[in-house]
Amino acid sequence: MFVIYLIGLALSLLIVFVSFFLLVILVNIFFLFKTGVPYVTSGKEGYAELFDKAVSVSGVTVYDLGCGNGEFLFEAASRGAKKCVGYELSFFPFLSGFVRSIFQGGGRASIYWRDFMKADLSQANVIYLYLIPRAINKVYNKIMQEVSLGTTIITKGSQLLSHEPDDKIVTDKSSGYGLYIYKIK
Repeated sequence: MFVIYLIGLALSLLIVFVSFFLLVILVNIFFLFKTGVPYVTSGKEGYAELFDKAVSVSGVTVYDLGCGNGEFLFEAASRGAKKCVGYELSFFPFLSGFVRSIFQGGGRASIYWRDFMKADLSQANVIYLYLIPRAINKVYNKIMQEVSLGTTIITKGSQLLSHEPDDKIVTDKSSGYGLYIYKIK
Protein backbone atom coordinates (compact mmCIF):
# COMPACT_ATOMS: atom_id res chain seq x y z
CA MET A 1 0.00 0.00 0.00
CA PHE A 2 2.80 2.39 0.91
CA VAL A 3 4.60 1.60 -2.38
CA ILE A 4 1.49 2.50 -4.36
CA TYR A 5 1.27 5.77 -2.43
CA LEU A 6 4.94 6.57 -3.25
CA ILE A 7 4.42 5.75 -6.93
CA GLY A 8 1.34 7.99 -7.00
CA LEU A 9 3.23 10.79 -5.29
CA ALA A 10 6.16 10.46 -7.70
CA LEU A 11 3.82 10.54 -10.70
CA SER A 12 2.02 13.58 -9.30
CA LEU A 13 5.32 15.42 -8.81
CA LEU A 14 6.41 14.48 -12.32
CA ILE A 15 3.15 15.82 -13.77
CA VAL A 16 3.54 19.07 -11.80
CA PHE A 17 7.15 19.47 -12.98
CA VAL A 18 6.31 18.77 -16.64
CA SER A 19 3.31 21.10 -16.48
CA PHE A 20 5.42 23.90 -14.99
CA PHE A 21 8.12 23.34 -17.64
CA LEU A 22 5.53 23.52 -20.43
CA LEU A 23 4.01 26.64 -18.87
CA VAL A 24 7.43 28.34 -18.84
CA ILE A 25 7.93 27.51 -22.51
CA LEU A 26 4.45 28.73 -23.48
CA VAL A 27 4.79 32.00 -21.53
CA ASN A 28 8.16 32.70 -23.16
CA ILE A 29 6.76 31.94 -26.63
CA PHE A 30 3.82 34.26 -25.93
CA PHE A 31 6.12 37.16 -24.98
CA LEU A 32 8.40 36.43 -27.94
CA PHE A 33 5.43 36.91 -30.27
CA LYS A 34 4.16 39.91 -28.32
CA THR A 35 7.48 41.80 -28.30
CA GLY A 36 9.34 40.28 -31.24
CA VAL A 37 12.41 40.16 -28.98
CA PRO A 38 13.70 36.88 -27.57
CA TYR A 39 14.99 36.68 -24.00
CA VAL A 40 18.75 36.25 -24.03
CA THR A 41 20.90 36.90 -20.99
CA SER A 42 23.53 39.55 -21.72
CA GLY A 43 26.28 38.17 -19.52
CA LYS A 44 28.77 40.36 -17.71
CA GLU A 45 31.44 40.52 -20.40
CA GLY A 46 32.83 44.02 -20.63
CA TYR A 47 31.06 45.43 -17.56
CA ALA A 48 34.24 45.87 -15.54
CA GLU A 49 35.95 47.77 -18.35
CA LEU A 50 32.78 49.74 -19.09
CA PHE A 51 32.36 50.95 -15.51
CA ASP A 52 36.08 51.32 -14.75
CA LYS A 53 37.12 53.20 -17.89
CA ALA A 54 34.25 54.44 -20.01
CA VAL A 55 31.09 55.22 -18.03
CA SER A 56 30.83 56.25 -14.39
CA VAL A 57 27.48 55.42 -12.84
CA SER A 58 28.32 56.72 -9.39
CA GLY A 59 25.45 58.87 -8.13
CA VAL A 60 23.37 58.70 -11.34
CA THR A 61 20.11 57.07 -12.44
CA VAL A 62 20.49 54.02 -14.69
CA TYR A 63 17.74 52.47 -16.82
CA ASP A 64 17.89 49.07 -18.50
CA LEU A 65 15.23 48.61 -21.16
CA GLY A 66 14.51 44.92 -21.55
CA CYS A 67 16.50 44.17 -18.41
CA GLY A 68 15.88 40.42 -18.18
CA ASN A 69 16.99 39.31 -14.72
CA GLY A 70 18.70 42.64 -14.04
CA GLU A 71 22.40 41.72 -14.36
CA PHE A 72 23.37 45.17 -15.67
CA LEU A 73 21.29 46.95 -13.02
CA PHE A 74 22.81 45.01 -10.14
CA GLU A 75 26.31 45.67 -11.45
CA ALA A 76 25.50 49.39 -11.77
CA ALA A 77 24.06 49.43 -8.23
CA SER A 78 27.23 47.78 -6.92
CA ARG A 79 29.22 50.52 -8.69
CA GLY A 80 27.40 53.30 -6.84
CA ALA A 81 24.43 54.16 -9.06
CA LYS A 82 21.91 56.25 -7.12
CA LYS A 83 18.90 54.53 -8.68
CA CYS A 84 18.55 51.61 -11.11
CA VAL A 85 15.31 51.00 -13.02
CA GLY A 86 14.63 48.05 -15.27
CA TYR A 87 11.71 47.06 -17.48
CA GLU A 88 11.08 43.51 -18.67
CA LEU A 89 8.09 41.82 -20.29
CA SER A 90 9.23 38.17 -20.19
CA PHE A 91 7.70 36.96 -16.97
CA PHE A 92 10.24 34.51 -15.62
CA PRO A 93 13.34 36.69 -16.15
CA PHE A 94 11.37 39.57 -14.60
CA LEU A 95 10.41 37.41 -11.62
CA SER A 96 14.02 36.33 -11.11
CA GLY A 97 15.22 39.94 -11.25
CA PHE A 98 12.41 41.21 -9.05
CA VAL A 99 13.17 38.70 -6.31
CA ARG A 100 16.88 39.48 -6.64
CA SER A 101 16.16 43.21 -6.34
CA ILE A 102 14.53 42.60 -2.97
CA PHE A 103 17.60 40.85 -1.57
CA GLN A 104 20.46 42.24 -3.62
CA GLY A 105 19.40 45.63 -4.95
CA GLY A 106 20.19 47.51 -1.78
CA GLY A 107 17.02 49.57 -2.23
CA ARG A 108 18.48 51.12 -5.39
CA ALA A 109 17.38 48.56 -8.01
CA SER A 110 13.74 48.28 -9.11
CA ILE A 111 12.52 45.99 -11.86
CA TYR A 112 9.06 46.38 -13.39
CA TRP A 113 7.03 43.93 -15.45
CA ARG A 114 6.08 46.59 -17.94
CA ASP A 115 6.58 47.66 -21.55
CA PHE A 116 9.47 50.13 -21.63
CA MET A 117 7.87 51.90 -24.60
CA LYS A 118 5.26 53.17 -22.09
CA ALA A 119 7.81 54.16 -19.44
CA ASP A 120 8.95 57.70 -18.66
CA LEU A 121 12.69 57.84 -19.43
CA SER A 122 13.20 61.50 -18.57
CA GLN A 123 15.04 60.78 -15.30
CA ALA A 124 17.66 58.49 -16.90
CA ASN A 125 21.31 59.52 -16.95
CA VAL A 126 22.43 56.18 -18.43
CA ILE A 127 20.31 53.86 -20.58
CA TYR A 128 21.40 50.30 -21.37
CA LEU A 129 19.96 48.33 -24.29
CA TYR A 130 20.66 44.71 -25.18
CA LEU A 131 18.05 44.30 -27.87
CA ILE A 132 17.85 43.27 -31.50
CA PRO A 133 18.58 46.13 -33.96
CA ARG A 134 14.92 46.59 -34.92
CA ALA A 135 13.93 47.10 -31.26
CA ILE A 136 16.89 49.41 -30.57
CA ASN A 137 15.96 51.67 -33.45
CA LYS A 138 12.30 51.63 -32.41
CA VAL A 139 13.09 52.81 -28.87
CA TYR A 140 15.76 55.27 -30.06
CA ASN A 141 13.16 57.88 -31.13
CA LYS A 142 11.48 57.60 -27.72
CA ILE A 143 14.82 58.06 -25.97
CA MET A 144 15.69 61.13 -28.03
CA GLN A 145 12.34 62.74 -27.22
CA GLU A 146 12.48 62.11 -23.48
CA VAL A 147 16.05 62.35 -22.20
CA SER A 148 18.19 65.40 -21.61
CA LEU A 149 21.54 66.34 -23.10
CA GLY A 150 24.43 64.44 -21.57
CA THR A 151 22.51 61.17 -21.21
CA THR A 152 24.61 58.13 -22.07
CA ILE A 153 23.18 55.30 -24.16
CA ILE A 154 24.95 51.95 -24.06
CA THR A 155 24.03 49.22 -26.52
CA LYS A 156 25.39 45.69 -26.44
CA GLY A 157 25.95 43.80 -29.65
CA SER A 158 24.17 46.21 -32.00
CA GLN A 159 24.97 49.79 -32.91
CA LEU A 160 22.44 52.55 -33.37
CA LEU A 161 21.80 52.93 -37.07
CA SER A 162 23.36 56.00 -38.65
CA HIS A 163 25.28 56.89 -35.47
CA GLU A 164 28.92 56.34 -34.75
CA PRO A 165 29.57 55.44 -31.13
CA ASP A 166 31.60 57.81 -28.99
CA ASP A 167 33.38 54.80 -27.52
CA LYS A 168 33.39 51.02 -27.93
CA ILE A 169 34.46 48.17 -25.68
CA VAL A 170 35.17 44.98 -27.59
CA THR A 171 34.14 41.90 -25.63
CA ASP A 172 34.88 39.36 -28.37
CA LYS A 173 38.04 40.08 -30.36
CA SER A 174 37.27 37.60 -33.16
CA SER A 175 33.86 39.06 -34.04
CA GLY A 176 34.29 42.66 -32.86
CA TYR A 177 31.18 42.18 -30.72
CA GLY A 178 30.94 44.58 -27.83
CA LEU A 179 29.44 47.51 -26.00
CA TYR A 180 28.75 50.77 -27.88
CA ILE A 181 28.61 54.02 -25.95
CA TYR A 182 26.81 57.15 -27.16
CA LYS A 183 26.50 60.55 -25.49
CA ILE A 184 23.43 62.64 -26.27
CA LYS A 185 24.70 66.02 -27.47
